[in-house]
Amino acid sequence: MNDTFKRLRSSLTLFVWVAAIVVAAVAGPFGTFYKMAPVERFAFWTIIITVALVLAYSFRFLTLIVLGYNKPQIVDACIVVLLTIFGAPTLWWIAQRVVQDETMFMFGFSSMFLFVGVISAAIYAARRLIPGLEDTASEEVFAYAPIDEAALPPAMRSQPRLLQRLRIEPATRILRLSAKDHLVEVVTDGGAEMLRMRLVDAIEKMEPVVGYCTHRSHWVAEDAIESVERVSAQKIFLVLSNGDRVPVSKKYRPHLEAAGIV
Repeated sequence: MNDTFKRLRSSLTLFVWVAAIVVAAVAGPFGTFYKMAPVERFAFWTIIITVALVLAYSFRFLTLIVLGYNKPQIVDACIVVLLTIFGAPTLWWIAQRVVQDETMFMFGFSSMFLFVGVISAAIYAARRLIPGLEDTASEEVFAYAPIDEAALPPAMRSQPRLLQRLRIEPATRILRLSAKDHLVEVVTDGGAEMLRMRLVDAIEKMEPVVGYCTHRSHWVAEDAIESVERVSAQKIFLVLSNGDRVPVSKKYRPHLEAAGIV
């Protein structure tokens, strides 16, 4: 819940909230441009957009309780569905109570579902597709307090710093890293977890573990490699101790050959 509050107070959320109110007040969608004075439009859309924002983060909080942080795309899809099913009628009800004029809007009640669904889907898609947009909004969600390595037990000092950032229990060894969108999937002997960071930064935090990049989006720990699978002369996979198959690209193959891996 603390994660959701941090994200709600983020600078990007504040910017989107203010920008949406200004745009809606100026554009006057749903017939409000013709039926309301500028001050009335501003007040009306401030109420509607604020309620919509609170609903979105409430649904996010509930969805994360059920699904966790490891399935961000599914979480986004669930939020869009919840906003459409429950948010649309809520916003319509509030609009009717505030305006108290059934002839105010150019679109009917059923159209509200379409508009809420389309707008919500577009916003969440943009957050995933536009580089840097999502990072600013949720940097705090995946941020952790600096680790005082001197205060750690000797056994933990030999572990990679990245392992100490994971929430997976139990997780004693990281097997591989994979870049996915703006996230890094960290696969351990105890499961998998998504962290919001660059792959290069995640690899840096793997010291002193020896490992190799097999692809621009993949890194594997040397002690996790079980075998090499040669599908063809050009198509090679590394098979890890947990059964995962990690592709080897042409660019990184010479380094793996020099290390005696393939």
